[in-house]
Amino acid sequence: LCWGPHIDYLTKKLRSIIGALCRIRHSVPAELYQKIYSALFESHLAYGISVWGVALKNKSSDKLFITQKHCIRILFGDLEAYFNKLSTCTRAKPYDLQKLRSNF
Repeated sequence: LCWGPHIDYLTKKLRSIIGALCRIRHSVPAELYQKIYSALFESHLAYGISVWGVALKNKSSDKLFITQKHCIRILFGDLEAYFNKLSTCTRAKPYDLQKLRSNF
């Protein structure tokens, strides 16, 4: 069996849920974030994983993992740092800030 199309479909569905979460997170109390994550996001990941979870040994699982990390950063992490690539990605930093210093 080939699980690639299912993983692509699931990734697309989870990304649309992330878009909805981005739009509603400011109007929902932070105490409900974990319940919302479990209900809207994690339930799709867990459904039937005993059947299609074998496909996660391949590289195609990276898409799901990255999508899950994105959702968790939006709800529970530092979203401003996530969107500010200068503070999260070394390659995007100015050259002077990439140099190693003695006080690191």
